[in-house]
Order: sequence, then C-alpha cells, then structure tokens
Amino acid sequence: MPTTSLYKNMLGKVFDLKAQYKALAAGCDITMNGNFQDPKVADWLLDPDAKVKRFDEMVKGQFTPQESDLLQGLRECFGEGSLSMTVQNAGSGQTRAALECVFTFHLMVKLSKLLEEQGLSTAFRNVEMPSLVALARLELNGAGFNPEECETQCQVMKDRLRMLEERAHKLAGHTFALNSTKAVDKVLYEEKKLEINEDPSTNSQPQERLSTSRKGVLEKLKTSHPLHPLPGVILKWKHISNLLNKVTPLQKKNVYNPRLNMDRIYSTCNLHTATGRVAFHDPNLQFIPKEFEIEMPTDTNNEDGPPAAGEETMSKRKVCMRHAFIPFKGGVILAADYSQLEVRIMAHLSKDSKLTQALNSGQDVFKAIASQWKGVAVEHVSDKLRQQAKQLYYGIIYGMGPKTLGEKLGVSKEEGKRRIETFKSSYTGIQRYRQTTVDQCKRNGYVQTMAERRRYLPDINGEDYYKLSQAERQAFNTTIQGSAADLVKKAMVLIDQRLQQEFPDTRRSHRHGESTAAAADTDKRRSQQPSSPPRGAYLILQLHDELIYEVHEEDEQKVAQIVKHKMEKAMELSVELPVKVKVGPTWGQLKTLDI
Repeated sequence: MPTTSLYKNMLGKVFDLKAQYKALAAGCDITMNGNFQDPKVADWLLDPDAKVKRFDEMVKGQFTPQESDLLQGLRECFGEGSLSMTVQNAGSGQTRAALECVFTFHLMVKLSKLLEEQGLSTAFRNVEMPSLVALARLELNGAGFNPEECETQCQVMKDRLRMLEERAHKLAGHTFALNSTKAVDKVLYEEKKLEINEDPSTNSQPQERLSTSRKGVLEKLKTSHPLHPLPGVILKWKHISNLLNKVTPLQKKNVYNPRLNMDRIYSTCNLHTATGRVAFHDPNLQFIPKEFEIEMPTDTNNEDGPPAAGEETMSKRKVCMRHAFIPFKGGVILAADYSQLEVRIMAHLSKDSKLTQALNSGQDVFKAIASQWKGVAVEHVSDKLRQQAKQLYYGIIYGMGPKTLGEKLGVSKEEGKRRIETFKSSYTGIQRYRQTTVDQCKRNGYVQTMAERRRYLPDINGEDYYKLSQAERQAFNTTIQGSAADLVKKAMVLIDQRLQQEFPDTRRSHRHGESTAAAADTDKRRSQQPSSPPRGAYLILQLHDELIYEVHEEDEQKVAQIVKHKMEKAMELSVELPVKVKVGPTWGQLKTLDI
C-alpha cells in the first residue's frame, strides 16, 4: 500500500529535514517528496569544521536583536534546540510552531545568498539535500539483527579472552590485570626486564620505556623479543577485548519490528563531518569488523616455563560479527563496493598517466602499480611487493612519514625515506598535484572537492610547524576523501531515484506508518507470521565506498544491475569506476554475484 505523499514537486524549507522526514514517515505514514532546503545543512556547507548548531543558536547568530524581537519571552528548550513544542516555554504551541516556520524561512533566505556567493549552491541542491532524504530512509530501515548469533560470536571472543588471560598469568608467574596499563608495564619492564630496541639484530641502546597504552609499544616489544611470547599474548588479548567492547553494546540496541517480525538495529547517521564522509553512531555499524581468525596457544599447562613463540601449538577459530546482520524473511543482503575508489579519485585529480594506465589496464591495481614502480612484469610481482606498493601509496596519501612507513614495512627510517622518494619519482603527477593543492589552499584559505564543497584550513598559513604540516595533509586528504564522499552520495541518490521508479508501490522504508500503538504490543506480535516480504530494495548501510541493501530474493538480479550501473556512472572520470556486487543470506556470508 503506497504511503501518502506530501509536498510533491514543491520547494520546502525545513530545519533538520532528516528528523522531520522520519517523524512524519513513522508517525503519520506520510512521505515528504519534493525539493527541500535545510538551514542546518547549508550552515555545515559554509563551515564544515564548525560545531553543529541548534536552531536557536542559528537564529541568534543570523539575526540582529532588532530582527529577532519575536524571540523575546521564548526560552531555549531541551533536545535539539528547538524554540517550540515544549510546555515550559511561554505562548501556545501554535504560536511557537509558527515562529519556527518564520525563522526557518528567513534563515534559508540568508544562507542561500551565502551559498550562492561561495559557489556552494550546486553541491547543496544536487548532492547534499537529496542524499539527506536517502539517509533518512536508511535510518528508518535499520538493519536486521539476530541476537542469538551475536551472542554466539561474542561468546567465542570471551572464551578466547579467558584462555589468553590464563596464558598471560602463566607466563608472568602470577595474576595481574591485563586491562591495567600500570600492571602490564610493571610485568613487562620491571619483572621481565623487556626493553624496546630500534633493531633487535644489533646492539643498539634500548629506547626510553614507553607506556604500553601508547600505540605501537606492545608491537615493538614483541618484535624486540621474538623469543618471549608474553607481549604477543597481551597484544592479542587487547585486540580481542577492544573488538568485544565495540560489539557488546549491540545486544542492547535491537528493536523489534512488528511488520517484519524480526529484531533490527537503528543507527543514526551524521553528514556533518569535515570531509563530508557519512559517519554513524548509536551504534556505529561501520566499526563491525570483517571475519577474522583468533589464534592462540592450545597448551597452557607447560610446567617447564614459557615456550618460545615459535614452539607453541596454535589453534585458530573464525569470528564474524557480521553473521548477526540478516535480511527480512524472503530477502538477501546485497553489497556493492567500489574498487579502490580513493586511488581512482587520485588518478583523476592528479592526471598521473602511469597511475591512470595502471587503473584502466583491468589488472590488479596494486600489482600494476608495483610493476611500474619496480620495473618488473606484473606476473612477477609477489604478494609482499604488492603489499609494499599498497602501503606506500596510502602512506603518501595520508602523509605517513619515513619512520612510520619503515615500521610498517619492517625496514629502517632511511630505507622508508628512500622508498617514498623512489615511489614519488615514479608517479610524478601525484606529488605535483599534492603541491598544487597545498599552494592553492595557501592562496584561497580553503580546498574544494569535485562537487565544489569547501573546507577552510586557517592553519595552512600559520607559523606553528605542527599545525601547518597537519593543515597541508588535511588539504590533500580532503580533496581525495571528500571527492570520494561526493561520488558515493551521488550514486546513492541516483540508485534511490531509480528504485522508486522500478518499484513504485513499495513502501519507502520499513518504518513508514509505524505508530506508537502499533509497536507497543511487542510480545503478542512476535508470535505472528510476518506479512509478505517487501519487494524491491532498502538501503541499510553506507560503509564509506560501499552501499549495502536488503533486497527481495526475486528482485536480486534487477536491483544488482541498477545498483552497479548507477554507481559506475555516478560521475564521469578519466578512470573506470568498477563496482563489485556481492549477495548472501547474512552480511558475513556474501559471495560475488555474476551480473
């Protein structure tokens, strides 16, 4: 049954459109169609690094006291900073709501002029506002969730944590708190006398003792003492513990959906980021890791003391929290992922002929880069050399220094510097583009993405070396990551529009028409069979360069073709934009789909 449409083909000015869209959709089964302008989005576009403003803050910031006389007598309220709809404020609800409408209209008039002056109107109108509506529906859809599978995966990690803890206590000779930095430092430094050496193969002097809470310290201790397994055991424990802490809150976030007769998790997405990338929170499903193996010693009863790391008998167990994310009954999960999107954006913007050729050759991208970099045939590029080329590329993109790169590659700082220089000399277009970007930012005070969004970097002309270096890295990174974000948003909008044309009678989200009364009797509804599976596709997550949908199994091929085509043609670049589509019964069991 199609929902009621509101404002079809009309231009509306709405503060916090995403929240209003969701409220009308879930509470009244009303779909807001048309073109909308949101002062909240406009304000972010004008200054993406600024703090997100509440409605009352924006009104007071844009209007003079004389212009905002209507505000007199209205106090700030709770929640999102609205001026209305709270009984604590003076005046009737109608008066307060009318005032908000007046201020929203005039706010948008003022901000529209600023957007036009700064060349941001096109990005606002064609990218950000349409994508906001698509993301509102994403939030309404949520993601299907299997609590039992989540608990199973968590239990595997808990069992491994317990065994690793026992192993660490055995190696230390006594119990200690692995989550206490002070206790770990005492065991490793004072009791076991372990020190960090720059190069374990030499007699170089140990470094100053660094807290094991600092990034990379446990890795260095493990490398410096390959025959002592304790740093490695603690490192594994911390890794698994961090993962468990990220996924455990999911078990408290699932909400029952009576229409689909299943649990779902509803995240909140945030567009207001410096680069324009969409971020998620409460909970952040972008942090759910891919399948990984937990490796640990099976023998914890060695009475002859701790064995060397290479002598331990190891067991492996696969863990995949993504198995807990499932489609509605009669559906599948469909994931469409760009291949090395940021690499391709870089090639397009830098116009580096070698990089463009490597990307358009149809070969493995990083093998092709390694082949050109080292002057060897592609078929002779080893996995190790490919990985080095990948680390070098991203190291240059994200401003990694020779010391950090050397540590990642397992070589000295000098060798790391030499490899960076060798790579830069092979791909001169990248370095030239980087310098041009920084120079333009120094002149203009900002950088632009391909959709002409701006990011202002005042420290680019500062005297503080640290802040200056950071601003230069941000200038370069923003043009790449920000442009990638533009492209994915545009693809998301194009897909959304095409799916509406292909499946016009499908509800726009899983929560359209859901009311408080309908969702209240949860226990009774859990025993009922769900209605027939919804046709078409529902966007449930944006994972940076990847879009994930929930699709009726009979529409799998049709939706896959739409998604792949729209993503690959979202923007015209000098390089191809290949997209790989996978489907499966859960997020963790996806297989490549032939289209």
